[in-house]
Amino acid sequence: MAHAYDDIPYARELTGKIADAILRAHAFDAEQTTVLEFACGTGLVSAALAPHAKQIVGVDISQGMVDQYNLRFANQGVSPDKIRAVCLELTGAEGELGGQKFDVAVCTLAYHHFSSIEAVTCTIAAFLKPCGALLVADFTESGAPDASMGKPELAHAIAHENGIAEPSIHAVFDTAGLQDFYYHPCVHVATPERELNVFIARGVKPIGTAV
Repeated sequence: MAHAYDDIPYARELTGKIADAILRAHAFDAEQTTVLEFACGTGLVSAALAPHAKQIVGVDISQGMVDQYNLRFANQGVSPDKIRAVCLELTGAEGELGGQKFDVAVCTLAYHHFSSIEAVTCTIAAFLKPCGALLVADFTESGAPDASMGKPELAHAIAHENGIAEPSIHAVFDTAGLQDFYYHPCVHVATPERELNVFIARGVKPIGTAV
């Protein structure tokens, strides 16, 4: 399945627009910004963010996705020191990912798969530096696709079929201790089946939070 992920209808258009929205929502520094991409898939978003980041580490629970991710960048001659992915189910425990903390964490079009977005948000926040930002992009209530963007075999993995409401994402950011909440509907893509609408949400880990 992983090798065909990029062929899901409208996946490239959606992820390209989402990456642009991420770059508008947060200031990246190509010489300094370290990025964690949670549920990184095959690396479409990481590829778009790469010119704007010092380092990107992708994490996914699917070994197939991770293999495709690493193959993508190996074929481009990109060093694993710059961009790499690992197959791991993060828990936020001390020492995971070698104890590394990040300036930015991103998670795109994955929250609707998670049964507990609160638990996931708390886990991701554990990998942020103080003043680090989490940026989440997913479908709005009015713009969720059918069972998984044209791949019915993935329907069983959808936990939030009707998208995610702004109050819900705001609440879980608060629970994770993230501040300066920002929410904006950022992407619209019209498909033959329906219109897809995506929001971007951003929260910042406050200074003084333990690393």
